[in-house]
Amino acid sequence: MRERIFPLIVIYVLLLGSISSCSTVRAIYGIPEPQESEASIRKKITSAVDKASAEIIKSLPSGGRLAVLGGSSAESDREIVISYLKSLGKSDGEARSYVQTMNSGEVSAMAADIKMVTRGTSSGSNYADYAVEDLEYNMVKAGFRLVDRQQIEKIRNEQQLQMSGEFNDNTAVSIGKLSGANSVIIISVSYADKSGRLTLKVLNVQTAEIITMARQEF
Repeated sequence: MRERIFPLIVIYVLLLGSISSCSTVRAIYGIPEPQESEASIRKKITSAVDKASAEIIKSLPSGGRLAVLGGSSAESDREIVISYLKSLGKSDGEARSYVQTMNSGEVSAMAADIKMVTRGTSSGSNYADYAVEDLEYNMVKAGFRLVDRQQIEKIRNEQQLQMSGEFNDNTAVSIGKLSGANSVIIISVSYADKSGRLTLKVLNVQTAEIITMARQEF
């Protein structure tokens, strides 16, 4: 009897596996979709940056000095933690007071945990660091000079410029001027439900005009 039941169990398991891989059946039976791996998302972002950077390079004078703005910072980590505490019922003042009692390492660690938990519906701020690294590599390879990221962070801290969320144009231009850049590139990344969007916007530091833009879906 056991000899007959065992093959049936194997067939059942195989059928269940093939059924669960079908998105339509998953939706009908409420089976959750498998989460996309970090490596897969990173690969998509790299591909999107490669295509978008190739577009903007055509519109930029060669050899210029650029400031690339995007990614997370210690301050944006604080804002992530504050937002999370507020979602738990704390007031803005209570949340900020609590974060003030934490050191930078504790804030960064807690922010990383929050990002991991909310990854599926993230606006993409935790993926912008990937995009910054890839874009910097592409721009240097194309012959452009870049402002060091540590210098940008120092300027942001000293001038108390916007630290969290996406950069606005005024903040970007201010950082560009203070860092001695000719142009600034603002990176925006959004990601949800296994699809995302990367946007690159290049601003002239002196006129604040948009020189060029590029957008890639991934």
